[in-house]
Amino acid sequence: MKKLILVYFFILTTNVIAQSIETWEWQGYSIGQNANSSAYTSEAYMPEVQLINGQYIMYYTGRYNNVSAILYAVSNDLSSWTVMDTILVGFSDSTNREFEVGGASIVRTYNGQYRLFYRCSSKTPTDSIPQYHIRSAISNDGIHFSREGIRIEIQPYLANSYFILAGQSAFYKDINGEVKAIITGIDSSIGSGEPAQLYAAASPDEGLSWTNFVPLYANGHDAVVIKDSLGIYQMYFSYLAQGHRKAFSLDGIGWSLIADSILLIQDTLALTEESAPYHIADLGAVVDSSGKTILFSNYKPHGLGPWENICYYSMTIASALSEAPVNNNNICSFIDPYNHSLNFNSKSLSGESNIQIFSMDGRKIYENTFAKELNINLKEWKKGIYFYYLKNNNGMVTNKILIN
Repeated sequence: MKKLILVYFFILTTNVIAQSIETWEWQGYSIGQNANSSAYTSEAYMPEVQLINGQYIMYYTGRYNNVSAILYAVSNDLSSWTVMDTILVGFSDSTNREFEVGGASIVRTYNGQYRLFYRCSSKTPTDSIPQYHIRSAISNDGIHFSREGIRIEIQPYLANSYFILAGQSAFYKDINGEVKAIITGIDSSIGSGEPAQLYAAASPDEGLSWTNFVPLYANGHDAVVIKDSLGIYQMYFSYLAQGHRKAFSLDGIGWSLIADSILLIQDTLALTEESAPYHIADLGAVVDSSGKTILFSNYKPHGLGPWENICYYSMTIASALSEAPVNNNNICSFIDPYNHSLNFNSKSLSGESNIQIFSMDGRKIYENTFAKELNINLKEWKKGIYFYYLKNNNGMVTNKILIN
């Protein structure tokens, strides 16, 4: 006999209707040429933000003594930053495969250390793709790192490598505590003339070796993955040079089949790598102590020269639907295990409600609109985890269901 289990329940409310496109609004400079004096740096891009020992640390790519480097800044509130020092410095020899270093991503190991993953390359000849591959370094405090070696190699240096390019990537732990990655890459079957895309990958040994490379999102690159305040994994990434997208996962393993477009705006201008006069790239993200997600990006006010700033963004009120769970007695949902049904009651609300139910791989398998009550028969549904979004003018309910 199948069992229906309501795994968790939370309600999100707001006074406005959700917009069809999630929108993030430019808030200001974090570090860079236009930031305050303590946050000044001449070049900054590829932000990675982590909360370590009660303090936010931003790892970013820049230059040290005119050499490529990964540096860091610190903050207590995510708005005021102080630029500190280098984390890892590249080599001045342009033929060295760590001449260019950057794109930091940090994972905490089981023994409490911090593993830094970064992409690197020798100097790239004109009209050639970079020879990006991924290496790692290890630290006891998240500040002082020692190089470990190559983690994801490319052809021709490794003849049977899956990739000819492995660039800026996101490393994180899934729901089981296993290290996973979303890799910006070009595999050998695509060829160097095609755009990079995103691949999922798994590691059996905390990021020391990698297997199970699976193409995920074509034309996507430079992803960041966070676990939001609701326990859902969110992936933000760039799509070609034309915009940004977002995908989700309940366990950090299986991702939604379709990634939704999101907007990053300054005033009324949509910001992309191709927008004018302002340009952005390389998203970063962190969840603050209140459960609010903050996005970051490279930023420059013109199309020439290096990236001059890193800026931050908050989700607009119209998109947010309030990330923090609140009490609301107007929407009721419950499972009837005897009749194998999922039931909704919204009698105290005006207007219609829309419900969408998704499988773990992101496929939408049910959608309906109802006024006051709805009964969904789950008897013939396959075993597994499902989740739903129920929206109306008053807010949104999201829930996860286990059928076993």
